[in-house]
Amino acid sequence: MNIKKELKRLEEANVIDAATRQRIEDYYAAQAKGGLALFNVFAVLGALLCGMGLVLLFAHNWDTLSKTSKTILAVLPLFTAQAACILILVKKEYDPAWRESASVFLFFAVVTALALMSQIYHIEGSMHALLFTWLLLTLPILYFMQSAVVSLLFIIVNTWYGLT
Repeated sequence: MNIKKELKRLEEANVIDAATRQRIEDYYAAQAKGGLALFNVFAVLGALLCGMGLVLLFAHNWDTLSKTSKTILAVLPLFTAQAACILILVKKEYDPAWRESASVFLFFAVVTALALMSQIYHIEGSMHALLFTWLLLTLPILYFMQSAVVSLLFIIVNTWYGLT
């Protein structure tokens, strides 16, 4: 049962007036916002834990894989994260839990792909160069996904880059 429909019906039946209806709608809107913040936190933590679990699973079996398998595993999370972000932008743009989770996933998938490709193909480089490339490639996430968590992570990585 939709609360807005019921409130409108009660107002039309002269059970409540328009001011009471508005106060009730404001109350339920405020209650819904508080629950969403906690849901967003758990969604981001869930995405981080799933990602770390996959990294541990692959790291355990890394030496037994072929170069082709390693390359596929290196770019698969990147493509999956990009597809998730595109889907969210098209379908669920206003759902913050999905947007934040997919943005964090993409943020870390970029650096994972960079580091793994560097390791697989023995590309020389420094931590300074990796951090700069990571920041450069993840900058569009801030503008397209408008994620608060990725903004915070970007500031942390940028500070790390400035200290190296």
